[in-house]
Amino acid sequence: RTLKEQLLRVRTFETVEELRLALLAFKERYNREWLVERHRYATPEQARRQLLACPVVAA
Repeated sequence: RTLKEQLLRVRTFETVEELRLALLAFKERYNREWLVERHRYATPEQARRQLLACPVVAA
């Protein structure tokens, strides 16, 4: 939903390459800046770092 609302519905693209570059830029911005409630208002990048920093517990 976010991708559609923030990029695809508000811009038009002349070429597939232009769309590809816009999608890459959106992905980078989303992962770096977007605060996500389910991650306790951390960015996806921060949530990923926190998850990878947790020690693995064997069952």
